[in-house]
Amino acid sequence: MLDLQATYYTAVSVLSLAGIYLFWKTRAILLAGRVQAKKRRYTQLQQIVQERFRDDEVTKTLAISGLPINSTQYQIIRYLLVGLLLISNLASHSLKGGDMTSSLGFIVIVFMITSPKVYIFKRKTPYKYLMDLLTSRYKYKKNLEVYRAISQLKNLIIIKQERPPGSLYILEQLNKFTKITKPIFNRMLMMWTMGQKEAACKYFVEAMDTDHAQEIGSLFEKLDGLNPIELKNQLILFQEDFKQKRQTEKLKQNQYRSHMIYAVVVISLISVLTNFLVLGFLMDLLKGFQQINQ
Repeated sequence: MLDLQATYYTAVSVLSLAGIYLFWKTRAILLAGRVQAKKRRYTQLQQIVQERFRDDEVTKTLAISGLPINSTQYQIIRYLLVGLLLISNLASHSLKGGDMTSSLGFIVIVFMITSPKVYIFKRKTPYKYLMDLLTSRYKYKKNLEVYRAISQLKNLIIIKQERPPGSLYILEQLNKFTKITKPIFNRMLMMWTMGQKEAACKYFVEAMDTDHAQEIGSLFEKLDGLNPIELKNQLILFQEDFKQKRQTEKLKQNQYRSHMIYAVVVISLISVLTNFLVLGFLMDLLKGFQQINQ
């Protein structure tokens, strides 16, 4: 028995060494071909993934929500997440045992609710609700950033009231106070320097896609025709309007939060009452039936 084991391990060692030797001998010859083959395989795989997951509508939805990914990247992240959950559950089951029905059900639910479908049976999906929430939040951030930039612009107009700056200088100064909307301002400035002022304002309104965008775009279009006092008054009106809308949004958010708290309280009371009925009434009723049967 020991002789057979020794022969077996010796044969495995010899074959392993021979394989390593042959690998190193042929490595230099096949390296270039393998690299090209790997590149071709990677390109083919990339094309397959792009064709399978590319969706312009989903990409547009992700873009307006502020997420810097496209539909293909979203689907890759989604499948990786589900795959990791599945692998972790399988590993946990193999080590600890137990029933996997609930965990597999949870993974299926995660896979379904993360599907980038907007409507199912004419009803909004969880994905749609999440995108609407992110889009609303992203628009609010863009409005807030422009509002702060406008505040700086008003101070600039007051300081340089005797020598009013040109429209290009004003927009360049506004761009210095932006972060989220900087790509929009950069492209608008490029169009502005090319003399396409009307097209630049139209692009700004479409790219911002907020409730204040039309007002700001109209203001930008009139920059060269307004004197400093008129421009300052326009900026003050915009700030007041923004403050009012911001207060309205805060009131709506507070109402929503109060409704959520009220709903949680009601659900808790219902669960307590249900538990009381089950333990108090139904248990006594079952005991009564048992006594009757006896």
